Order: sequence, then structure tokens, then C-alpha cells
Amino acid sequence: MALKLIYLVMTRIFAWARLAVQDSTAKNIEMLILRHELAPHRSMLQ
Repeated sequence: MALKLIYLVMTRIFAWARLAVQDSTAKNIEMLILRHELAPHRSMLQ
């Protein structure tokens, strides 16, 4: 149980560090991809 918690915390820390290092273009592209992936889920909820 403790190892799972440590793993989850470490993956979040590395994800935040990766986002902090990325330039704005990479962040914009990633946000567009995530929006595209969420679009079908939004339409299913309506």
C-alpha cells in the first residue's frame, strides 16, 4: 500500500516537472490533443 502511494506521488511530481520544462508550443499541442480526446465523452454525456 505504501509503495503504491509513493509511486503515485512520484509520477505526479515527474509529470509536473515535465510540464514546467516544456515550452508553450508543446503545452498548447498537448492541450489540443487532450481536448480532442475528451470531445467524444462530452457528446456521450449530453
